[in-house]
Amino acid sequence: MKRTFVTLSAGMLLAATANAQVYINSVFANPPGADSSASLGNEFFELRGSPNLSLAGYYLLSLEGQGTTGRGDINQFFDLGSFSLGANGFLFAQQFGSLYEPIAVGASVISNSVSQGWGQANTAVGSSVGHSSDGSQLDLENSATTILLVNIGTGDAPTLTLDLDSNDDGLLDLPAEWTVVDSVGIMDGVSAGATDFSYGAVTLRIGGVGASEYGNIVDVPPGTGTGFFVGRIGESTGSTADDWFGARVNGTAADPLAFTFTSASDPRFVNKVITDMNFGGANPVPEPGTLGLLGLGLAALWMIRRRNS
Repeated sequence: MKRTFVTLSAGMLLAATANAQVYINSVFANPPGADSSASLGNEFFELRGSPNLSLAGYYLLSLEGQGTTGRGDINQFFDLGSFSLGANGFLFAQQFGSLYEPIAVGASVISNSVSQGWGQANTAVGSSVGHSSDGSQLDLENSATTILLVNIGTGDAPTLTLDLDSNDDGLLDLPAEWTVVDSVGIMDGVSAGATDFSYGAVTLRIGGVGASEYGNIVDVPPGTGTGFFVGRIGESTGSTADDWFGARVNGTAADPLAFTFTSASDPRFVNKVITDMNFGGANPVPEPGTLGLLGLGLAALWMIRRRNS
């Protein structure tokens, strides 16, 4: 079938994101240790939007961004069409054997229940969360990837290996009727290279290398540990360092509720644990640290003295 592609510039992508009804709230694509096993799965993602909104026509895509081979190809996607956001406006998606709890009251929860990890809807393995992937991939892509939330409208459904950057210019070439609803680039420092690329309206990056034509690259200190988490701050709606944070995560796969942020692009999140992220609800907006509060107090005293002088 012939497809018409529309190149999405940085301005168009940001405009589409700004007008979104649904937002990516967080993505935990690279937890410490094995992401999943036959009995345990530690990845998750969350969406946020209007309460009870049907996700018919929505897909969550993972685009290849490491190196130059296959750049912009769809290597995984979730068909979300049979799901809805919960009464509190959130959807929490988890792998087979997930231990994440408690989940916020009113959130819609989707769990793969038929196989390891996210499963594969495109093979005999099966997936109850609509996950399809190339090869034998049961976990989300690591290294450099872009997570795109798209609405296909009346357009064709995604297909694996479909190239959304056919001329490798760093700009998305979308099929007709598709709209990018929200996006985030993830560069987790695994085999980081200067040729790594992101198509996200914001990119959280460890390692200091890798590029994006869409700007808004937010660097994350390396910290300790092997995991990487990205999430929105509170109920933010933009695509800047004030809206998103990335954090290096330490811990063991067998004890996911103890995963700890050892460094973060927003230092207020350092030493937070994964359970602070409020599964199926808004991520926290941490209070300023002691030094920050002291600075605010000194500033207030200065303003008082200035007014009285």
